[in-house]
Amino acid sequence: MLNVLVLICSINTSGADCDQHTAVDVIATAQARTPQQCGFMGQALLAPTSVAPEPGKQYMKIMCVREAALEAAH
Repeated sequence: MLNVLVLICSINTSGADCDQHTAVDVIATAQARTPQQCGFMGQALLAPTSVAPEPGKQYMKIMCVREAALEAAH
């Protein structure tokens, strides 16, 4: 299973360097079976919420992480 993470990252952090360790905020939203499902779920779950990065200071990134990798990060 993949964990769907929504990362809020500083505009000063490159997209490649934005991960659960460098993000300003990490929101675990759901679980998915495939990377495609993960991307769709991340977008769908965020659409009706008020979660938003500060314009000009932050950006949002959806990340799919295997359960074992998420547990190792804690």
